[in-house]
Formats: sequence, structure tokens, C-alpha cells
Amino acid sequence: MLIPVTCYPDPPKKSPCPERSRPGSWARAARRSLPCCTRRQGTGRGPPPRPRRSSGGSRRRLTITPDLLVCDGYGLAHPRRFGLACHLGVLTGLPVIGVAKTPFAGRHDLPARERGSWTPIVLDGEVVGRALRTREGVKPVYVSQGHRVGLDEACGHVLRLAPAYRIPEPIRRADRLSRGR
Repeated sequence: MLIPVTCYPDPPKKSPCPERSRPGSWARAARRSLPCCTRRQGTGRGPPPRPRRSSGGSRRRLTITPDLLVCDGYGLAHPRRFGLACHLGVLTGLPVIGVAKTPFAGRHDLPARERGSWTPIVLDGEVVGRALRTREGVKPVYVSQGHRVGLDEACGHVLRLAPAYRIPEPIRRADRLSRGR
């Protein structure tokens, strides 16, 4: 069973919830397993937790080790070739992919209009990610590998996690949770 977890490094600047807009808030996570049932969601403060089994039920520790972390940010498609998805993967030792809403580094052409079409993101002559169309006729998302996941596998996960919307469902849920909706 695939259990993706989505993490954000910082809260949105205009968060309606004062608790979530404090400095040092490390993540908003929405966990779900396929197909489309929420397993756990919550917020936390302090350093990112390492996945481990916990009998105490702490909000900052994951009680089930996820199979995949889906990060709202970049992995290799970063000017320094080591974005948030790479950092998270190295810290946790888990497979991580980065999915971003806007282009950040490198060049790419727009993919064809149909769902699943993609074009490579090229940075300094090297392919570091893909502009992937998750819905027909809608702006693409920018997928990059973070840690222990290949680019083909990462795009496959993103397409499975985005059946109805442009943004993968774990990122959509984490974003909504962080805004108090």
C-alpha cells in the first residue's frame, strides 16, 4: 500500500490560523493511502521528525513509516541540484519526490495538451526533472526526483495522486489544512 506524506517547510504568510503562522512551524502533512482515503493529517513545530514507531502517540512522530514522501518543492531541479525533496530524503532515508507549481530552475518546453504528456526540464545540459501535465489543457506541474526514486517512477506516482485536480491530492490536502479549510 502506498502511503504518501506531503510536507511544507514553512506556513503560508497569510495563514488564517495564528497557531500555524508562528515561525518554526515545520510542516503540515496530509497522509493518505490509495485509493483516496485520508489516514492522518496534522501540523507540527520544531525540527522535522524522523519516521519511527511510537507508542506515545505524539503529533510530531509518524507511527507508520510512509512508502513515499511527496514534497511541495523541488529535488534535483534546483539551482544547487539539492532542493527540499533531496534534503528531506537524506534526513529521513525515505523515497521522496518534489512536485512544484511554478518553474524555478532550468528550461523546458510546454508539454502537449493531453494528460500524462511531459517535457524534460534541462539545467546546464542535464535533465533534472519534468514538466508534467496532470489534466488536459491545464498548466503542468514540475516534478523532480528527491531521493531513492527515479524520474519515470516519480511521474507515475504524481499521475496516480492527481486523478481529478492539477495538484497531487496529498499536496492539495496539506495546503488546505495549512490554511485552516
